[in-house]
Amino acid sequence: MVKGIKYLNWLSYGKTIGLTSPLSINLEILSIQFSFTIKFTLSGIIGMIISIIIYKKLS
Repeated sequence: MVKGIKYLNWLSYGKTIGLTSPLSINLEILSIQFSFTIKFTLSGIIGMIISIIIYKKLS
């Protein structure tokens, strides 16, 4: 979202953690695949902090 704006480029910095390739379980009649990833960015963390502050002020 902010990749095209030079002075806001630092907000898109982040890390991805989790299972990047799916974990597969094959039981002949049933095949299950699990994949789980979470991407943390600075803008997401700032947004969570702001929302917690607003929630505490409202309650």
